[in-house]
Amino acid sequence: MKNMFKKLLVVDDIEEYVKVLEILLWDKYGVIPAHNLKEAQEKFLKYNPDGAIIDIRLNDKDETNMEGEILLEWIMKQKRDFPVIMMSAYTTPDIAIRMLRKGARHYFSKPFQIEEFLNILKREIG
Repeated sequence: MKNMFKKLLVVDDIEEYVKVLEILLWDKYGVIPAHNLKEAQEKFLKYNPDGAIIDIRLNDKDETNMEGEILLEWIMKQKRDFPVIMMSAYTTPDIAIRMLRKGARHYFSKPFQIEEFLNILKREIG
């Protein structure tokens, strides 16, 4: 039987966080995990996901690291209307607005409310 789940590219440098999202989403989406910019780009091209959840900082040891933002820009060049949801534990209103202006459909601060998160995924990705 063919898997009818929509595929989500889930990108976070914290492996445990990706695992938590895999567990949370296991019965709703097929999760394609990635932990850095290069891996995420490769998996995006290889697996053709239906949407993405991306952490802004893909290296928490570097406070200036915004590889998630670079990935968002790259994805928008590949597929202009692709549903991307951004998230970060280090958030400001300026960052959230910038992500939305660059094409993100939604922005979450970590930790987030699970029910709200699932509702946004259902609305934006299906």
